Amino acid sequence: AGAPTPAQPIATMAPVDVVAALRSAIADESPVWIGYADPAGVAGDRRVEPLRLVGGYLTALDLRSEAITSFALARITGVQPA
Repeated sequence: AGAPTPAQPIATMAPVDVVAALRSAIADESPVWIGYADPAGVAGDRRVEPLRLVGGYLTALDLRSEAITSFALARITGVQPA
């Protein structure tokens, strides 16, 4: 079993499109998958419920850890519906 994964690989998006997709998910209160590069540049994916965008960071409920987490927008590579 293990952790759930996106139905398809998360496509890399332009930063303006990442922000637009996150704003839409916040407005709709809908979970999304985000592609996220860690400080070492290793890409992974997270299923989150976006809460707000402030000062270059996404604050979201990380559904894997069930913790409120901040994600640097500069490290989010793409967004897709969960």
